[in-house]
Amino acid sequence: QLGGIIRSLDRGENWDFIGDEVPDDGPWVTPFAIDPFNPERIVAGYTNVWISDDQGDSWSMASSWSEDEKVRCLAIAPSDGNVIYVGRNDLMMRSTLGGGSWQSVQNGLPELSPTSFAVDPSDPLHVWISFSGTAAGQKVYESNDGGTTWNNRSNGLPNVPVNSLAIN
Repeated sequence: QLGGIIRSLDRGENWDFIGDEVPDDGPWVTPFAIDPFNPERIVAGYTNVWISDDQGDSWSMASSWSEDEKVRCLAIAPSDGNVIYVGRNDLMMRSTLGGGSWQSVQNGLPELSPTSFAVDPSDPLHVWISFSGTAAGQKVYESNDGGTTWNNRSNGLPNVPVNSLAIN
């Protein structure tokens, strides 16, 4: 919580805090993901995106966004560790360079709180995003082009917040 991430290297016998050197505050539930191609690489969302290439021993800032909001959700594409999606209340972004540069993907999305990304296991540009809140018909969106365009897939869903997405 609030950016505190812990790790164990001995199956839970001992625990170490990682991310202490990150100067940003994290949200209550700080999103992070481990790169599926490099288990030493962790991507975490605080106010900005921070990346560690050594299991959390050191961190570097991968974005430089305003300090007004915190990252609410992020995902690394299962088929390409360089493709990262990040959502905050004020922006939705995608990097195809492992956090090296970012492009906005919020065109066509509602101005609501994002809760989850799900990325197709075989196509890093096929992605879904979910939203919290009680705005009817604005719960889940799908993109086949990495977020350049979005299709609303909320038809038939109840008017309750969607907190998480999964692909099976």
